Amino acid sequence: MKRSPSNSTTVRRKRRGMISLEMAFCLPILCVVLLAMLQFSLLFVARGQIIDASRVGARTATLPGANQDDVQRDVLQALGGRLGQYAQVQTELGVQTGDLCRVTVKVPMVAVSPDLLWPVGFSIQNQYLYGDSAMSKE
Repeated sequence: MKRSPSNSTTVRRKRRGMISLEMAFCLPILCVVLLAMLQFSLLFVARGQIIDASRVGARTATLPGANQDDVQRDVLQALGGRLGQYAQVQTELGVQTGDLCRVTVKVPMVAVSPDLLWPVGFSIQNQYLYGDSAMSKE
């Protein structure tokens, strides 16, 4: 059996624009997923740096004769210039051997990553990344 040309052109006319419609539905979702991956990867890497910096500060705090300025200097040096300028460092220094020394580092998320997902309702304004480490004083 041979198809008539009028049937195939009718089917083509009905299908015309389907790819554009599918792309119009899928492209925004794909863009949001890609922006989310970018933002969360930046935050994840920065969180690792902040935790490492708090560990460096805690190691410094355990040393005999260490003070808060020494701890803050080492934490800011471990963070580097980009994160260090926004970092807030809190220290609890132990007095005697065996006392707990705690260092907490807090950095705003907007200092780490641009706020890419605010149009979909997920904003990182007024949110912070924390790193907290505790060690016994030597």
